[in-house]
Amino acid sequence: IMAIKDMGYEVSEVFGERSLYREMEQQEDIEDMYEWINSICNDVITFLNNARKSQSKDIARLAKEYIDHQLTDVDLSLASVAESLYVSDSYLSRIFKEELGVNFFDYITQQRIKKAKELLATTDMNVNEIAAGVGMSVQSFIRNFKKYEGITPGKYREKFNLDKDVNSIL
Repeated sequence: IMAIKDMGYEVSEVFGERSLYREMEQQEDIEDMYEWINSICNDVITFLNNARKSQSKDIARLAKEYIDHQLTDVDLSLASVAESLYVSDSYLSRIFKEELGVNFFDYITQQRIKKAKELLATTDMNVNEIAAGVGMSVQSFIRNFKKYEGITPGKYREKFNLDKDVNSIL
């Protein structure tokens, strides 16, 4: 019970309205006491596992929100996000992948490419401006854009504008 309190939880969070002292007094022999203690330990372990899972989901969600708000920051990194959430880089990397199904760096790159596609389709910004606008160097932007989209940013814009022109004719 003291360990639960030391971790910042209330006993009622783990055991609800159960009266542990009364339950303990009702144990008739050493075997009953052993089984009761074992069940208490299992309840604590289950509670802590569920709390950890919930915390992991919250951290992954907060990391995703942080990334989405800082996407254009060229200094956005695993270390900067982990530091903002007061967790280690390795822990954040692991739970990000577990909770969101994509690794940290791929998520950032995918979101930057998504934003770049929007800028290519809706603005006259050149590739250098778009790369800077999504927090990437020009070389990294072109390489990653081609990796994810199969064509260069310039070809994407040409294709998008051609499709837009064809649709306006129809």
